[in-house]
Amino acid sequence: ITEASIVVQPLVASGQEVMTLARVGGLEVRGRAVAAQSGSLGDTVYVVNPDSRRRLRGRIVADAVVEVFLGS
Repeated sequence: ITEASIVVQPLVASGQEVMTLARVGGLEVRGRAVAAQSGSLGDTVYVVNPDSRRRLRGRIVADAVVEVFLGS
């Protein structure tokens, strides 16, 4: 098996509902959004809040979990 033959499955798929995390100091806020892009661990992707339709940018930290960047 070569490195070129390994296919990494994305942890987040476009259109998938994901949990969002936002951290401020010691406070952690969780929410939900819909992924606008697919990606793997550590990738930066856009997600959309289904209620406000606001687009946020964040980093994939786990399966279906995106930590949003404040001010995105």
